Amino acid sequence: MDRTYSLERVIKGLLCDEIVIAALNAKFGDKTEQVISEVKHNGVLEFNGEYLLDIFEDLLLNDARTYRTYWAEGGYGEFPISIMGLGTVFYYFAPEFGRVGYFWSVEDAASSLEINYCTIDFEKTIDYDIEIPKLEDMDYCDAASAACDESSGDPYLTELLKILERDEGTGNYSEKNPFTGDIHRFSWSTGMGRDWARGSYVQAFGKGPEWVARLHTGKQFSLYRLAKHYNRPLPDNPPTDD
Repeated sequence: MDRTYSLERVIKGLLCDEIVIAALNAKFGDKTEQVISEVKHNGVLEFNGEYLLDIFEDLLLNDARTYRTYWAEGGYGEFPISIMGLGTVFYYFAPEFGRVGYFWSVEDAASSLEINYCTIDFEKTIDYDIEIPKLEDMDYCDAASAACDESSGDPYLTELLKILERDEGTGNYSEKNPFTGDIHRFSWSTGMGRDWARGSYVQAFGKGPEWVARLHTGKQFSLYRLAKHYNRPLPDNPPTDD
C-alpha cells in the first residue's frame, strides 16, 4: 500500500501515546484533557495561541520510536532507512532523502518503502521489539482512509479550504508581509518550516502564486506542504467552497 496521509488526517493517532501525552502535559498542564478533547472531537489545531501541528511535528521529528531499520545501497555506499513513529502514526526516514509519510501502520510504511527503494538488503533488516500503542477508536483509521477515497469532491481542495478557513496561532517571532503590510506572529518552528516548505515547493513547481504569499506564515507553511504531499501545484487563484 503506497498511500500517505497528511498529519491533519492522522492526528488522532498520536493521542494514544504516552510520549505525546507527557509533552502536552508539560505544555498545557491542567488544560491537557481539554486540548485532547478538542483535537479528538472538533479537529482543533490551535489552542491558547499554540499551533498544535508544530508541537506534533516536533515530537515526530525528535521523539519518535524506531520500529524497523532497512539497509540499502546508494551511490556513496550503504545507508539506513528507518520506519519511525508515535502512537499509530508512522513514517520512514533515510539520510539525504528525508521523511515520507504519514502511514497508519508499520506494514503500510514498509510496503511504500520497499516499492521506492529497490536496493534493500532484506537480510540486514532489523525489527525492534517495541509494542505499538493502541488507538481507542480504531474506526477513526477507517473513517480517515474512507474520507481520502471518496469519489465525490477533491480531497486536495478540501484540505486546502480547511487551511484557508482556520485561525492562526501566535508566537514569539514576527514578520511584516511584503504584500499586505500586516505583521504576522508565529512560532520559530513555523517560520523555519515555511521557509523549508517554500523552497521545496519552488524546486518542484516553480514560484508559487502571489495570493499564497499574502497569507499568514502558518497558512503558507501548510499550503506549500499540502501541495508537495499531493504532488500538485497550488491553484493560480484562491479556491472557494462554492
